[in-house]
Amino acid sequence: WPARCQTIHVSPTFTIRVDGAHTEQSLKVGVDWFQSTAQRSSRRALIFYCSHEKNPVKLLNILQSCWFDDVLFCRPNSERPSPLAKKTAQELLHECGYDSNVALPSSSSSSSWEETLRCIWDFVRGKTDPPQFLCSSMDVSQALAYLKEQQQQQEGNGTVEVFAIGSLYLAGSVLDAVHWTEEDAPGELAS
Repeated sequence: WPARCQTIHVSPTFTIRVDGAHTEQSLKVGVDWFQSTAQRSSRRALIFYCSHEKNPVKLLNILQSCWFDDVLFCRPNSERPSPLAKKTAQELLHECGYDSNVALPSSSSSSSWEETLRCIWDFVRGKTDPPQFLCSSMDVSQALAYLKEQQQQQEGNGTVEVFAIGSLYLAGSVLDAVHWTEEDAPGELAS
């Protein structure tokens, strides 16, 4: 299936692993797949998005089992409208049993949803060394261009493994950004 544990080799040293997983169970499967297929010596980047109708705390906790050098929270090219109001990072953390008095100054009701995701990620990951690059202001195409640029600036260029997960809308945006078509897929679709 496209966007389900799908590997896209953009170049011999730049690989995107995309999974439209958007539930706790499917995210665990996606993480296991990524851990078993991604090169350990590569620079690793996470591109994540989930709808504000979900509480992302548990999903982001699952992703903590992977190390990422770069974490980018990107809005997909399209999404369905929702009548539900967007919650703040504090409200979402409180729903999952975290202290409701957590200081998250950059997350407010006026923050973008991607900024709220970044605040939650920052909170659940705690202190790490070395620090990760975090971004919540790029679309998927910009994020992939940024990661390619970072790779080119790296001495010896190295390899990059990108893991895009959390939403079928995000997965579709990744496939669109790399101009993937069904003709690119090996095998045939059953009629």
